[in-house]
Amino acid sequence: MKKIIILIALLTFALLLTAEENLRHGLGFTGGMISGSGFSYRQMNEIYGFQFAFGAITIGDNDDIDFEDEYDDYWWHDTGSNHIMEDEGIFYHTNFGASYYKFLHKGKKSTFYFLVGAATYMNFGKVEEQVYQYNDDDEIWEPLGEPTEENEVNIRANVGFGIGIDYKLTDNIHLNLDWPLVFSKSDENLDIIMYVPQAGIHYYFK
Repeated sequence: MKKIIILIALLTFALLLTAEENLRHGLGFTGGMISGSGFSYRQMNEIYGFQFAFGAITIGDNDDIDFEDEYDDYWWHDTGSNHIMEDEGIFYHTNFGASYYKFLHKGKKSTFYFLVGAATYMNFGKVEEQVYQYNDDDEIWEPLGEPTEENEVNIRANVGFGIGIDYKLTDNIHLNLDWPLVFSKSDENLDIIMYVPQAGIHYYFK
């Protein structure tokens, strides 16, 4: 995970070094696994370009949850094991992405390009849990002990490459659609994902 974060930092630094005064600037929104999701900033010139994106949102609430005092036996059929009920409070979701574009062909209204990118997605918040055990005499599930609360942090790092097209809706408004191959790493597993496109819309100015 640290290697992925270092890679994003190096990519960001390299892109900043290549910035030129005559590049076209774009502000807008984007959404994708390697582009990041949220507000985005682009710089483009004749043969290459790059983009940074950032997004954040909160989901859930902090309302107190009262776990049930009992559950009927049909809730869980495996009566030989304890079961856990969970409740999530407010979770904070944030992400950052950086992308680089190498233009392969430019037409009057469209640009076809090769892209590489990296993004990190992180969410964190509190999870409350209550363990239930089965009471054979009453044939119900009853709480075992008091509810517990713990902080949960999930981080997923995505890197990938692919192809995309930028289409000029007007002189200033551009729509882009990308199709990347993504290597997605979390604490638990590594996934290879290809069939998830990403898109964005930007307003360009000098």
